[in-house]
Amino acid sequence: MTANVFSEDDELELASEFLEINNEEELQEFVDGLIKQAEHGLNATVDPSMEQDLGDILKSVAKVALPIAGGVLGGYFGGPAGAALGSNLASQAGHAFGLELEGLSPEDSEFEVSKQFVRFAGTTVKNALEAATPVRTIRPAAAVG
Repeated sequence: MTANVFSEDDELELASEFLEINNEEELQEFVDGLIKQAEHGLNATVDPSMEQDLGDILKSVAKVALPIAGGVLGGYFGGPAGAALGSNLASQAGHAFGLELEGLSPEDSEFEVSKQFVRFAGTTVKNALEAATPVRTIRPAAAVG
């Protein structure tokens, strides 16, 4: 199994920060910071154009990852109908992330999904860095003789 990009303490702190997002600007700042923190943890830097693409992907996932994010941001873009849709999609996010949330309070469920989103974001940055790194091939030495 692949090690997490973030430490457990970082993961808890980032998940808590994610739950406090109230608007699109805060989401943008959070995602930018999340990418930078993942880069720091991986001791690598993502190309600026790839960083923008990663940010767009992570923001899209974030908008359906939690009821609060889906509801607030859905309302921001689509009024009450957007808020209802965002909250409805977000209620399914735990299943999309493969989490078993039955028996948890709504707050605990949101926190678990938030932690999974942070793990997903870290893994996404790690995979992007690995994909952008040229693969070195080892060629056998020519036979002498």
